[in-house]
Amino acid sequence: MISNYIINDSSTAIFIPIILRIIVTLIAGLVLIVILNQGKFKGIWKTEVGKRYLGWLFIIPIYLIAVLFWKLGVLILFIVHAYGIKEFAQMTKMNSKDKLVFLGLSAITILTASLSADKFYLLPALYLLVVSAYSISKNKRTSFIEATTMIFFSLWIFWGLSHLILMVNFSNILDVRSLFIFLLFSVSLSDVFAYVFGKYFSKLSISKRLTIAHKISPNKTYLGIVGNIFGVLLGGSIMYFSLSKYLLWFHWLILATIIVLFGVLGDLTESMLKRFYKVKNSGDLILGHGGVLDRVDSLVFVSMGVYYYLYLFT
Repeated sequence: MISNYIINDSSTAIFIPIILRIIVTLIAGLVLIVILNQGKFKGIWKTEVGKRYLGWLFIIPIYLIAVLFWKLGVLILFIVHAYGIKEFAQMTKMNSKDKLVFLGLSAITILTASLSADKFYLLPALYLLVVSAYSISKNKRTSFIEATTMIFFSLWIFWGLSHLILMVNFSNILDVRSLFIFLLFSVSLSDVFAYVFGKYFSKLSISKRLTIAHKISPNKTYLGIVGNIFGVLLGGSIMYFSLSKYLLWFHWLILATIIVLFGVLGDLTESMLKRFYKVKNSGDLILGHGGVLDRVDSLVFVSMGVYYYLYLFT
């Protein structure tokens, strides 16, 4: 029932220290940007790091609204799906009928996760059946390629991201709002410091020998992963206080490891997609970040990894 998916309001009080930590982190981030800009405030908003900072000022309030007001959060997730469909359709040159099929699968996925979570694991079979039937009805030579592309996207964005909805089931063992904030901070700072480390250590000659998959993402290096690790540990440390009475310290370390590994995998998965379709970004909706898919690529895999770890081991 829908009542099982409403987050308990008893966790609202913890948002005061959480908001304070977010404000302090944003101030520290601004100081870091000025330092990276050689101590000059002038022109920082024209730099890539400055643009990303402004993008976070847009993203953070939306995320907080989604966490605080659960029903709005479900709606926001559907909007994310819809924008993701738009960006994916532009990359792959899909038509309006394809987008309608995607919207239908998105709605079914979100409703199933919200109202009947026990049937959520049947959805991949539904994607396979619906997309196969739809692709066969097109009667095209390229139908198989189009079908596999649609199934991949359905599993990646619809099914993957909707694990965030399933996490509400953990409200009997921990404060779910705090878990979402923990994920936001950890994933966000992981991305931020991966970018900073990768960009500002790229001048080192050794960085060219430390690429992970240079034909997919030439700028992704193991030095960037060091930034991922630093960001996750920093973000997790800042927000772990809100989960400390629910999860012991070793759970925090395991979650941090999951966020690093699955976050990098998610980032490279989208890079693989963009490299194939020869685009730099999935879109331009968010200043400094690109499109919606560029912003959620890490979160998709992280949400699945965290969900199944908590489901199996807590």
